[in-house]
Amino acid sequence: MFHHYRLKKLFDNPNSKNIPASPCVGICTINKKTRSCIGCHRTLEEIGNWRNMTLIEKKSVIKKCKERLELSTS
Repeated sequence: MFHHYRLKKLFDNPNSKNIPASPCVGICTINKKTRSCIGCHRTLEEIGNWRNMTLIEKKSVIKKCKERLELSTS
């Protein structure tokens, strides 16, 4: 799927300072089982807090999203 390609590209970005305004890929649907977005793999809490997070917190969320993506595609 295209959104998985976009996320993989974002997650594998070697330029660690290049954190986007949001990792949202425009597929905003919460999976009731995982309680995370099927598009960006963030939880509702992570989505709601994104604008107020520090760079370190955003990097942590990106790492968690990458792990969730890998779990969802395995």
